[in-house]
Amino acid sequence: AMTAKRRNKLRKLAEELPVPEVYGDQEGDTLLVGWGSTYGPIHDAVKMAREHGEKIGALHLRHLHPLPNGLEKIWPKFKRIVTVEMNDQGLYGYGQLATILRARYCEPKIESVTKTDGLTFRVREILEGVFKGRKFGEKKKKAPGDGAPVMVHADTSPENVKSVEEVVPQGVG
Repeated sequence: AMTAKRRNKLRKLAEELPVPEVYGDQEGDTLLVGWGSTYGPIHDAVKMAREHGEKIGALHLRHLHPLPNGLEKIWPKFKRIVTVEMNDQGLYGYGQLATILRARYCEPKIESVTKTDGLTFRVREILEGVFKGRKFGEKKKKAPGDGAPVMVHADTSPENVKSVEEVVPQGVG
């Protein structure tokens, strides 16, 4: 009797939880799903991928147990669903969140990008994990005045920058 009571409470809670909003494209090729500290890097990865022409969105889960009702209406809008997780793929080849989502929704297109080094995801790691073999390190920007494209290197960490001119083109800033 008590387990049924608890189960009913969880079902009621799942109905009351808001369905997370999809950031970026509302339908397309790829949906990134995360929770917790992956929020910022996932959103930045979606922004960069969209700048490179990808049809991609992101969904950030705030509640994992129970999962909010309505996610099953989002999955069909995307060809791939990729969880971004800071844990191990384990015996079954999926992160823990992907395993939960695959079990709950019986959705075979759910896969995962994982890491276990304790450091937060970098945008590059997410993009290279999702789009294997594709490089997102450079993007085209318009130069001031003539509108001609200028290649700006996206990695401006101190060890990769030799001079200010590499980061800020002359006449910008």
